[in-house]
Amino acid sequence: MFNNIFNSNRKQFTEPEDPGTVEGMQTYPPSNSKADSQEESSVLNHDDTAESTHSRYQETMTTMNNDESSTISKGCLIEGNITVSGCLKIEGKITGDITCDKDIIIGESAEVDGNITTVNLQIAGLFKGNASISGECLIASTGVVYGDLRVDTLNVNGGANVNGSISMRSDEEETESDKEETEKKQIKILKAM
Repeated sequence: MFNNIFNSNRKQFTEPEDPGTVEGMQTYPPSNSKADSQEESSVLNHDDTAESTHSRYQETMTTMNNDESSTISKGCLIEGNITVSGCLKIEGKITGDITCDKDIIIGESAEVDGNITTVNLQIAGLFKGNASISGECLIASTGVVYGDLRVDTLNVNGGANVNGSISMRSDEEETESDKEETEKKQIKILKAM
């Protein structure tokens, strides 16, 4: 399903083998103008970006298929806060806060009403709440967000709907989990001495 989200975005940048055979598409003879080459270069660069985003999230999906992932299936309703160790894929509905130490994927059919704290977040469904993301956030073209996002890296596909503020983390900022991890490492070092 998520493969379709990304592949549909990539399709708009690929050219058919013979443009004259595509139904409903008006074709023009190739031009050698400078403006056309700049536009083509822009499209190629955008395609590279879409491809790299697609690759990163294919890796996320591969990670989701291992034993450290949990799934909230379509039709499932959960009311209450959730803490997950590992990855979480949501296709159902959750009302409550979610804390996850890895990746969260909110599928197209999913609805989440609550705050999220996670490393990476992918939104293809409806998300109402605030999110603190220490890594990367992707909002797919079908994604709808009502709330504030605090994120390190943000990718928003065309067609996505974001209603709220977005603040980018600076390299100097540490999340609470980063601070806790640093403190644990410091304690281990002191015990070793």
